[in-house]
Amino acid sequence: MRVSAIALVALLAGCSVVIDPDTGLFGDESGADMGPIGSDGGGTDTGPSECPGGCDDGVPCTNDQCVDGRCLQGPDDSLCAAGERCDPVSGCVPERCTDDAECGADGIACNGVEACVSGTCQTSPGTSCDDGNPCTTDTCGGGGCTNTPVDADGDGAPAMGVDGVSCEGGTDCADDDSGRRPGAAEACDGLDQDCDGAVDEGVPMCDGGSGDTCEDVVVLTLDAAGFARHSTTLDGTFVDDYTTPCGGGGGRDIVLAVDFNGIVDFVIDTSRSSIDTVIAASTDCGRFAVGGRGCNDDIDFRGGTTQSRLWVHRVGQIAAPNRLYIMVEGYRGDAMGDVVVDVRRTGAVSDACASALNISAGGSVLGFAGNGSGFTGDATGSCQSFAERFAPEGSFVVEPRRRALNLVAHSDAFDPDLYVRLTCDSDDELMCVSGSGSQTTIDQMIPLDFIPTDVNVFVDGGSSGNPYTLDYIP
Repeated sequence: MRVSAIALVALLAGCSVVIDPDTGLFGDESGADMGPIGSDGGGTDTGPSECPGGCDDGVPCTNDQCVDGRCLQGPDDSLCAAGERCDPVSGCVPERCTDDAECGADGIACNGVEACVSGTCQTSPGTSCDDGNPCTTDTCGGGGCTNTPVDADGDGAPAMGVDGVSCEGGTDCADDDSGRRPGAAEACDGLDQDCDGAVDEGVPMCDGGSGDTCEDVVVLTLDAAGFARHSTTLDGTFVDDYTTPCGGGGGRDIVLAVDFNGIVDFVIDTSRSSIDTVIAASTDCGRFAVGGRGCNDDIDFRGGTTQSRLWVHRVGQIAAPNRLYIMVEGYRGDAMGDVVVDVRRTGAVSDACASALNISAGGSVLGFAGNGSGFTGDATGSCQSFAERFAPEGSFVVEPRRRALNLVAHSDAFDPDLYVRLTCDSDDELMCVSGSGSQTTIDQMIPLDFIPTDVNVFVDGGSSGNPYTLDYIP
């Protein structure tokens, strides 16, 4: 029997049964085909569809929607990766250019030439900015190649020479030191600070001083950090005027001086020198055997370090101007060559063992026992007498490189006692030698199964202001 469509609808209505013939294609009464269209790969479904069969074209970068019963698929470049565009048929495809400007052509050859070739952007290698001149720094920037004069230390003055090549228009005589340039203040250190070809000119008490004798002393000017460097050449113009207990045969010598106020510490070093040197210091020029020695020969002769280092510890008078004289000589009489003397002033370190002067780098100390405020006199070694319990001591820190410990104390004012502790605690004393003359020596193995991080060393037994020397060989 044939039943018309209208009759069928009526028949079903009479049975109170609703059958939805929209199987997700028409979608005018439910949200089954609404919302983000994750399944069709892009775009947004704007609402119930009235387009039979739906509007998904299978192209991920198009926005698919039904408008007034018609499917619209609009390409959306934002749904593609950088450098791609949306083709409504092929999907995301590489962008195609039509001219060089679209490829970022900037007219600067050194960063590469950008061009549109057959619809594709291409960049050729850039051209070199190297002008072949070692006196210029060559760079490629927004304006193309720039070739600026070399200024390695950044002080604004171009170098006078680079790698042995003279630079036209260069004014900086030391392009590795920003403190030396045209206009810089001259210092008394044997160097040309202002690059005018003259050395130490205009510095009070420095002009004309050769340093050959105490009467012709070179007075150093310390900078704001308390540092000065003096460079010279010991040659035939210098003679052997002074001697020390450390010299191998008495070589040519030079005398320097530093002015200071109050009680301070100094460290004097010749490690930059090209010849074997000896350093000595004194507050009385010409008398360089202070504390029995007052000098240093080698920092560490075991390691082949034949240069010298001398700490001057707690020197000076409270609230008074002072001058320290420094003498540097060649170890042997025929020694000639370049000598560089570095001098650094610091505040006077306390002789309390918890804040003692660290001399682990090796060298000698010229110290003044109990000089000024800040000394303690409360440390005592087990080998000392009761009367020596209250004598001022010098306190130092040493970080041994090996288990053997080599220390020598000298004084022409008292018999120095030497003792060593693992820490400041008197209960962990490692060794103690009582002085029986002007020199006391410790050359022993540290009585431990390991080398400690550091040990405390004490020179004891003097009276206030007594000079002494402590040698430490790493």
